[in-house]
Amino acid sequence: MTCSITGPYHPGFGVDPPVLAGRDSQLAAVLGALRAGPQAPGFCQAILGDRGFGKTVLLNEIERRVTAELGWPVLSHQSTPDGDLVESLVHKLPDAATRAWSRTGRFLRDLDKELTVTANFGVLRADAKLTTSRSARSIPADRLERLLRTAGEFARRRHSGLLITVDEAHVLSRLPDLAALAAAMQTVVRRSRLPVAVILAGLPELRGRFHGVGTFLERIDTLDVGHLSADATRYALIQPAADAGVAFDMDALDLLVDASEGYPYLVQLLGHETWTAAGGAPRIVLEHARAGVVAAEARMEDLFRARWDQLSDLEQRYMAAVARLGPAPASVASVAKALRRSTAQLSSTRAALIGEHRLLTSPRYGEIQVSLTGFNQWLTAHGPEPDAD
Repeated sequence: MTCSITGPYHPGFGVDPPVLAGRDSQLAAVLGALRAGPQAPGFCQAILGDRGFGKTVLLNEIERRVTAELGWPVLSHQSTPDGDLVESLVHKLPDAATRAWSRTGRFLRDLDKELTVTANFGVLRADAKLTTSRSARSIPADRLERLLRTAGEFARRRHSGLLITVDEAHVLSRLPDLAALAAAMQTVVRRSRLPVAVILAGLPELRGRFHGVGTFLERIDTLDVGHLSADATRYALIQPAADAGVAFDMDALDLLVDASEGYPYLVQLLGHETWTAAGGAPRIVLEHARAGVVAAEARMEDLFRARWDQLSDLEQRYMAAVARLGPAPASVASVAKALRRSTAQLSSTRAALIGEHRLLTSPRYGEIQVSLTGFNQWLTAHGPEPDAD
């Protein structure tokens, strides 16, 4: 699910400051690896983190800076459960490349048999065409590899590169797509050392999906996006207020930092509600912060209740069992024991809570954990007894 603020709020308390605060070193490391080239560790990587931690915002910032600072084409893919990753990359690559490289006077030649490149008054245009003998669902993996190789060779000659980003990668249901991407990147990046980078973003469970789809993804570097440090949280609250000429009392700031637990979405929410409570005052004091905490807790309560009401009775009992065995990851077997059922009987319930509702994550094989920060405590207080009939 996507956490967002609705209604008017000061623009300084948007999503970016809480998410990007304290991430400067991570951003610098990513950009440094891209500049260093395909031989560098981290040239390709996966951004992993639970919901509300800003993986997409971080990915967007990487894309923005790669475009602005490196001048590389960026091919962005938003994953969907029924989407086709290979088809999307094959179709999007020509447009992404021409947008960045159309002024070079040269372009990718013979990108594939289905790609024609034409010039129109000095502005180059590429049109991707699928042969009629193949359906869109059967684009072979070697075609993706040839396209990426051609793009990488052109980029290397031009001392440039190509960045491919795949957001929400954990929802990809077609494992052959991941295998095709892994095979193509293994050949293009690992063996040929061509400057074609890929960054995938998703929930921690994405790490488990890399197993068995090729050594490239099995060995890919990971960047874990977690809770903000106390200092990063302070910065996320202080800086946007300071930009508007507003200061924080230290006790008010400490209260908000403690209440947020470093959860980026909650930092955003607390900042918004506290700003509203301050009503334009030049200084945010403890009274404003307390009002902000109360309002933010009410908003989180509404969020949790809405998610809870969407669940079936058995799904609610499953969530309650996980919460009571948490907050650390619980074994699938222990949850089944609490519900007096077998793991096989609960497999579809568990799958729905992970895939459809996205309220659980599986950090390791055979383990399960509540994915939404704060929901574990709410479930413990409000959920039914796990063995209730």
